[in-house]
Amino acid sequence: MQKNKLITLVLIVLALPGLNYAQISMPPVFSDAMVLQRHKPIPVWGKAEDNASLSVHLTDAKGNTIASSQGWADKDGRWEVHLQAVEAGGPYRLVVTTREDTLQLQNVLVGEVWVASGQSNMAFPLRSGKHGQEAIEKANYPQIRLFRMERKYSQSAQAFSKAQQKKINAGDFYRTVGWEKCTPDAASSFSAVAFYFARRIHQKLGIPVGIIQNAVGGSPTQAWISKKALANSPQLKHFVIQEEGETWLDIKKIHPFIISRAKINMQLSLQDSVEQGRLPRYPFAPGYLYEEGIEPILGYGIRGVIWYQGESNAIYPEQHQQLFTLLINNWRDQWGIGPFPFYYVQLPGIAGRSRWPEFREGQREVLALPNTGMAVTIDVGNPHNVHPKRKRPVGQRLARIALAKTYGFDIEYSGPKMAGWELKEDVITLTFTHAGKGLNVSNGEQLKGFVLQGYIDEGSKEVIIQPKNITVKENMITIPIPDDLVVTTIKYGWAPNPACNLVNMEGLPASPFRIKLSGSF
Repeated sequence: MQKNKLITLVLIVLALPGLNYAQISMPPVFSDAMVLQRHKPIPVWGKAEDNASLSVHLTDAKGNTIASSQGWADKDGRWEVHLQAVEAGGPYRLVVTTREDTLQLQNVLVGEVWVASGQSNMAFPLRSGKHGQEAIEKANYPQIRLFRMERKYSQSAQAFSKAQQKKINAGDFYRTVGWEKCTPDAASSFSAVAFYFARRIHQKLGIPVGIIQNAVGGSPTQAWISKKALANSPQLKHFVIQEEGETWLDIKKIHPFIISRAKINMQLSLQDSVEQGRLPRYPFAPGYLYEEGIEPILGYGIRGVIWYQGESNAIYPEQHQQLFTLLINNWRDQWGIGPFPFYYVQLPGIAGRSRWPEFREGQREVLALPNTGMAVTIDVGNPHNVHPKRKRPVGQRLARIALAKTYGFDIEYSGPKMAGWELKEDVITLTFTHAGKGLNVSNGEQLKGFVLQGYIDEGSKEVIIQPKNITVKENMITIPIPDDLVVTTIKYGWAPNPACNLVNMEGLPASPFRIKLSGSF
């Protein structure tokens, strides 16, 4: 009797997840209900017993490999295969087998996969936005799948416990919610911007769409870049290379919010660490979110990235332009699929943020990178809240960019872009692209947002004035220059929360900009 009980106990233990050494395992991004990227080789990877032979099947796509522990400190057998490209469709089963084990993932779709990343405005849930409840009630889309990575620990103004700090230091920061069908319940807590983006893409393409949400409120750009990439940048290496006895908290150009919040959160262990010239790992530290949030999904088949972030870097706009450029190049290099689409949100209007005009300009200049796009949102901000609730236009404008630039739809995807200017006989004429059937103003009002900066009284007095008698015709704007004014700069929407209303016939707003004619800003 005792022997039978012992045999039964051994069988139960061997059957427990994670205890069978021969068991096949895969990272959380591979789960039932996932979406795999169409039209590209499909990377699939995981762990198994060292030297185990594996076979991987997805519909007619097949691959074989051998798990190997070579080069890995934990000595687990790592394996990876690249299945041949598959057309959009499903549901399928992804089956991984060894001699001793079989792992099956059910209800797998093949379609378009996008990563939605950034900080709190990307994480902002659908239920909290304007028109959110209306969208939730209709959010039954079986072919839209949602994968959410969210932080386990709040970084509110309180100290981490020792247990929390230990887990964060070890990289245990994210809670992953496996792939889910888009239902009202799943959509409610999902990114509003990403939901509206995915819905529009799905409706236009008529194929499955998967969104990986990985956004962390308050996070600075440098936390999303690899330490190696930062160290290799002459302008940005100070984020990871400090003088002896210093830490990243001593870096000059970091938003004070980041420093103060880190000191509050880590106060239980901060003093000893600072004295030793080092700190425990922290989610907003340079490289942390890249290591714990991006590396685990690096290589997963995607079409591209949508990004909404910048508030935590906006007081240093020149540095952010360098950081954001590096982030895009870093992700593209490490994903290994070429310059994939990277579409991002220009920060909206808000009162009292003095350097946001320069920050928006820096965001616009990042468009010089290939295969990028920027959704202008100057008209959907909230002057008193860094988390504006109008997220539907944001997601839809990102989707317009993707539909036009990635999927080839003949639709307008940008607001008017200033393409050139001419000064002639005290009149300056601005020419715009993306004017469509002609420039327009929102709400049928007079054109707002332009100012002229220059000198009067033979250069002895600098002034800023609002020009009068502006004319709008087709793709041109004509601005008369007062006789006594020597203009140095023309600005449009150049304020933290500007009153500006230049749009095209599709209602897409122009980005704020400035033009230097002569002199200095």
